[in-house]
Amino acid sequence: TVGTVGSAVGGALNGTVGQVGSAVGGTLNNTVGAVGGAVGGALNGTVGTVGSAAGGALNNTVGAVGGAVGGALNGTVSTVGGAVGGALNGTVGTVGSAVGGALNGTVGQVGSAVGGTLNNTV
Repeated sequence: TVGTVGSAVGGALNGTVGQVGSAVGGTLNNTVGAVGGAVGGALNGTVGTVGSAAGGALNNTVGAVGGAVGGALNGTVSTVGGAVGGALNGTVGTVGSAVGGALNGTVGQVGSAVGGTLNNTV
């Protein structure tokens, strides 16, 4: 339910608020979804603009993110493939990066060098 994730690269993730604050991350809120990290930018669940040195543009529908660290994020497919990123899908939500792991809203596995496992249900 709460599913906090706290690592050197991680931060805290709550299924409701879902704040993520790390050196690579920033903050993520499932409603507002602002992401502001050294690699991040800004993400809003509605507009979802991402503007950072490594970022690009994110739209909940198309949500293509093409930055040096980024990749592509789509509210449906939402794959993120960057040096720091990985893949995130609202359904499958796998995140596989040097810093990341895997996160699925249902299974929510997080397996990275810094991560562990997080399941919103278990």
